[in-house]
Amino acid sequence: MKSKNITKGFFLILIIILIGSSLSCYNFNVKQSSNELSEDNSIKIDLTTPKASGTEIPICIETENQVDPKLCSDGVGGVIIVWLDNRSGSIDIYAQRINSTGDELWDTNGVLACAINANTYFLFEICSDGQGGAIITWYNGTSFAAFDIFAQRINSTGDIQWGSDGVEVCTEGSEQLYPNIISDGSGGAIISWGDGRSSGSIYAQKINSTGNATWISNGVQITKDLGMGGYGYICSDGQGGAIIAWDNGTFPDRNIYAQRIDQNGAVKWTTVGTPVCTLGKYKSINGIISDGFGGAILAWTDNRTDDFDVYVQRLYKNGNSLWGVNGMLICSAENDQKSPRVLSDGLGGAFITWVDERNFINEIYGQRVTSNGGILWNANGTLICSVESEKDTISLCRDYSGGAFMAWDEEGESDIYAQSIDNNGIRKWNIVGKAVCTEDNNQGTPQVFNLGIGSVIVVWEDQRNDIYDIYAHIISLLPGTSTITIISDDDDDDDDDDDDDDEIDLNFPVIIVASLLSAGVAVVAMFVLVKTRVIKPPRR
Repeated sequence: MKSKNITKGFFLILIIILIGSSLSCYNFNVKQSSNELSEDNSIKIDLTTPKASGTEIPICIETENQVDPKLCSDGVGGVIIVWLDNRSGSIDIYAQRINSTGDELWDTNGVLACAINANTYFLFEICSDGQGGAIITWYNGTSFAAFDIFAQRINSTGDIQWGSDGVEVCTEGSEQLYPNIISDGSGGAIISWGDGRSSGSIYAQKINSTGNATWISNGVQITKDLGMGGYGYICSDGQGGAIIAWDNGTFPDRNIYAQRIDQNGAVKWTTVGTPVCTLGKYKSINGIISDGFGGAILAWTDNRTDDFDVYVQRLYKNGNSLWGVNGMLICSAENDQKSPRVLSDGLGGAFITWVDERNFINEIYGQRVTSNGGILWNANGTLICSVESEKDTISLCRDYSGGAFMAWDEEGESDIYAQSIDNNGIRKWNIVGKAVCTEDNNQGTPQVFNLGIGSVIVVWEDQRNDIYDIYAHIISLLPGTSTITIISDDDDDDDDDDDDDDEIDLNFPVIIVASLLSAGVAVVAMFVLVKTRVIKPPRR
């Protein structure tokens, strides 16, 4: 039996067309067997994940404690992470910028963003400045009655912009607490807070890109006479203004209201705000997001049926309720449902998750709602995680495929777990979830963000070294390998050699088009021209 052995070169042309988001952190490799194709006549196309995927990134491991990480987009596929830091002996705010492959772009262990020198109470929040940096707000003071609101901007290279101590947002005589912040879309921010004026109020102020307040001094009053409380949730109205929601009243008869304020600081709905829910007893709002059309979606729990259940409402830009009076019921299973979190699905609807006690343990359930209030997943929700432990700090972001990614801390184990669920409510991992970090001692307060290109980042505080540090983990949600079936021709080559195998040339194109849906759309087109060899059965 005579054999033919023809070995020719391997030639690869790769064209990547990017629309909306970058694929720069992925390497596309065609792997070919040294002698023959696989038994199913296929070759493997590896989607190599970012170099940080599968490994932990120590964001800050300085002396003393670093806790309570929060993050926002840097606008180019990475994130800015801020945290409270005790390395100086008092509490300050430090920051670090991470690109999509996990590289630290600022100084090791972070840069000083705000020397707040807090020795009593404090709370901070963060938003993107839309120019590669971030704006941070916090409250601080030497006594409860002297708490004031401040803000600082840090640019894309890690330099503070509004002086060493930031700028004053509100320093009115009574206490100001619990600031919240959103970008104004023009390099500045809108900040809301609870205020001791008028028997408990919510105020708001707009700070421009240079750190100057553009509304009236010490803020615009959003509502008053809150009784206990004074915490407002805020989201953008998409037009340079904001929608703010709160619950007020005397315990246990608390109600939920909302107000819209435009880019000039004028309130747009009724003087006291539009009622979101006034039915039942104790109600506690847990989140608000923009609906992408000038309105907002809110989530809360109330016990109008004795047990606590989860409700949602969508408000039109004029303040009208779109999902029924007093909200739409999401889950009415036995026992309590609590701590709902809400995430935009990008289409006017939302993903909602909550902690659920229907089976007498703390599980996590989820639901997806369309823009017109339609329920897409199982009645009373889809099971996301079933582990018997207390769960806290559930953080959500969208994934690349139109689904949702979430992380939480298991208080019983003090570990970080995550789950990915597609737009049909199907879990990517089992009902325990994916272990993100199970190191010794405590891990907590996870925060997540979609990096685009099929990957997410999880950031948390970590006590593995006895003091608290800040760690991160980049997780790729894309499949690791794609398989391409090769269709060969049977053209023989007449060249001879001394081998005993009968081989032929293959000359074929392989075209792959993949869509990765995240913040934008990325389309990858690969054109592969391969000359290789396969083994033919001997002639008879």
